[in-house]
Amino acid sequence: MANTQHIRANRLTKEANQLIKRVLIFGTPVVAVLCILFPAAWWFFLLVFLIVFLNVFQNVGMIKRAGAKGEDSTLNVLATLPNSYVILNQIELPNPEDKKKFTEIDFIVIGPNGIIIIEVKNNKGRIVGSEEERQWTIYKIGRGGSPYTSTMRNPIKQIKRQIWVLSKFLKEQGHEVWIDGVVYFSNPDSDVEFSGTPSVPIFIVNHGGLTNYILSHRSRHPVKNLDMDKVVHTLISLRK
Repeated sequence: MANTQHIRANRLTKEANQLIKRVLIFGTPVVAVLCILFPAAWWFFLLVFLIVFLNVFQNVGMIKRAGAKGEDSTLNVLATLPNSYVILNQIELPNPEDKKKFTEIDFIVIGPNGIIIIEVKNNKGRIVGSEEERQWTIYKIGRGGSPYTSTMRNPIKQIKRQIWVLSKFLKEQGHEVWIDGVVYFSNPDSDVEFSGTPSVPIFIVNHGGLTNYILSHRSRHPVKNLDMDKVVHTLISLRK
């Protein structure tokens, strides 16, 4: 089994629960006061509160929980790697160019044959995109059976950006290493239709192949064992 001692609890689940809790904590007393001040319209304030709460629960909370589920299932796959591989998750790299001032990487796999970062997507439906497009289109079927579409950011552009940020950060810390990346669709109900040949490997959970790719991967500049330990320590230090 891979070394997962540095894995931390999924942040997305915690964020979803905290968001719902904040809505209840701040919204309940406000609605109570309004109901007291305007007793004739109590039903209106209660209705608005319920609409807001359900919107947060379904649209925001469920999205975050879906993302957490995808990352958790991906971790189960990565954990089957040999113990010579170290798995890190939810690493926030300093990035002044980002509006959040950091870039988060879902998973970093560090092993004797190199470093690979993994961008996890847990989207459901038929996903269509290409290398050049800014956004990919997701075709879904609603609960009532009606088809609809939504969009997602181009994950290839995302992973390339993450590779650049991680390479830059490690170089500043004295680590001259080569970084590779893959995109992993973790939802069993996803189907990806890619136009052309991707410059970054794309894996779909139903098709497998992720761990085999990692095991057979050959980096341009393999990581030596001693350097591997130093890289892990450098990345873990970001959490302090």
